[in-house]
Amino acid sequence: MTADICIDSTRIESHEDFDVSVDFAFAALEDDSPAAEGLEYVISLQAESLDAHPARVLGTRKGIITADGLGCVARETTISVAAGTLLPGSYKLASTLIIKGSPLAGYVEGPIIQVS
Repeated sequence: MTADICIDSTRIESHEDFDVSVDFAFAALEDDSPAAEGLEYVISLQAESLDAHPARVLGTRKGIITADGLGCVARETTISVAAGTLLPGSYKLASTLIIKGSPLAGYVEGPIIQVS
């Protein structure tokens, strides 16, 4: 499985909205991978504080697993984060992927962001 968390800038102003893109893909190497096509997935994006702030769920998105010729994907899922969601400080972004009705799941840690 491959996974990425993408953000335009790692320096965020707390008074501005920002978007985070999460991308999961897995090869059709086992019988479970092709069977995942058409199943619903849920992606959750979290911010884990490197300071004294509590961790926060920034958002979740649902979609349908699709095939891309090499395997199955939950691609380019964008989660919009509202201004004021995070207090000033440093955070590590992380994301989970749950595929309903399948034993497949994923986890990825992404960039460190600085909120001011």
